[in-house]
Amino acid sequence: MILLLCGGGGSEHEVSLKSADYIESKLKLTSHKYIRLTLLKNFQMIDNEKHSYVFQHSSNLVSEFTNVSNKITYIIPCIHGTPGEDGKIQAYFDLLKIPYMGPGQEASLMSFNKITTKMWAKSIGINTAPFEVITNTNSINFEKAEVFFNQHKDIYVKATHQGSSIGVYHVTDFSELKEKIIKAIELSPYVLLEKTIKGRELEVIVFEYKKELISTGPAEILLTGENFYTFEEKYGQTSHATVEINAPGIPDETKLKLQAHSKAIFKALKLKDLSRIDFFLEGETIYLNEINTFPGHTNISVFPRLLESTGIKYVDYLNDLINEDK
Repeated sequence: MILLLCGGGGSEHEVSLKSADYIESKLKLTSHKYIRLTLLKNFQMIDNEKHSYVFQHSSNLVSEFTNVSNKITYIIPCIHGTPGEDGKIQAYFDLLKIPYMGPGQEASLMSFNKITTKMWAKSIGINTAPFEVITNTNSINFEKAEVFFNQHKDIYVKATHQGSSIGVYHVTDFSELKEKIIKAIELSPYVLLEKTIKGRELEVIVFEYKKELISTGPAEILLTGENFYTFEEKYGQTSHATVEINAPGIPDETKLKLQAHSKAIFKALKLKDLSRIDFFLEGETIYLNEINTFPGHTNISVFPRLLESTGIKYVDYLNDLINEDK
């Protein structure tokens, strides 16, 4: 039986439920039996009737209400942000010895951390925006921040261990810098200061299908009145952001570079199954922005739309992943 696990109890809990709705609609088109559970902040797994489930004897999932046991053969951890993309849930699955969708514990953690992502990118020759790392809120770190701000004048302050633009602040006024750093470090162990790149925001997906690593052409995020892709613009009811699945006017040479960079970082970090890799394009220069190891899965999300733009049906992709790990 397949376990579709969603929620997580974090800042992206509700978004995760929407992604799980999409994946569940595709699972219904397969022959696989599945159970959908929601993970709460206390790590309790519950069904729609609020009944709890626990793993016993490794892969046996037992209902604490009915005492019925099901052997789980594959897990889809549809959890955005922590604990789904930061390696915590993957470490648990590894202990249970149950295969799952997405990269392993170490690869997930390295991709989720914006600092290590940039370090890996630079190590394999991929550009990143100039950045500075803030480790705490002492005077030395605020002095570092002041020097960086005075050098660039237009920067982003980012919580390093958050997704969906949570803990991201655009700063062009020095008087706001200290406040934003304090807010960001309340959400993560570290803070990243990053020079603003004034370019196009492009998204590429990389996925494995029938033992082949596939990278797509870029989609483009188009904003109206916003200076960056906020959580509200991504998921809010009043969002005016749109996504152009085939980003217009991108030279073929640039598309090939984006695909090559995406595959290179996917391989370097030893990712698995899927990812959405975000870039900035400023003139002819490509900058890596971030990696999403379990991106959104809804009818309007970039990952399923780009995947199906290759001619592969999402349900076939899902079947391939599940059957590969059996």
